[in-house]
Amino acid sequence: MLKVLFYSCYCFVLASFLVSFVTFKNRKTPLYLKLFCPFLGITVWVEAYSFYLVSQGHSNHIIYSIFNIVEFSFYLYVLSCIIINLKTRLAIRHISALNAFLARVDLLFVQKNTFTTFAFLLGSILIIFLAFIISMNFSDTRDLCVF
Repeated sequence: MLKVLFYSCYCFVLASFLVSFVTFKNRKTPLYLKLFCPFLGITVWVEAYSFYLVSQGHSNHIIYSIFNIVEFSFYLYVLSCIIINLKTRLAIRHISALNAFLARVDLLFVQKNTFTTFAFLLGSILIIFLAFIISMNFSDTRDLCVF
């Protein structure tokens, strides 16, 4: 059952990676959208390699902990790119850098031999909180967001 779930999810990520080539090749596409192609490529590799590690009886928590840092940094970068307000954009990028630093500290010193649940929780809460603040506090999003 676990293999079926993995292959199903892997197929969706792989399909997303292939579709992302459309935006990657388009010259008018903003940089943050073009970065989805390499990001999804990294995601495909991480998922395949972690499945290989598990199938060989090895732990895959280190690779997922490192990918966790990359993933949330990417999501926060994309969130900052759709913001027009320079102060808000810079604040989100500083928060992203702080999150990456705290996640590295968590990986190296706090949760050395397990998945970094604290870093994952912090990154998830940051993305949810920032998306909520952006959507609730700014009724006229033309001053804040690209779309």
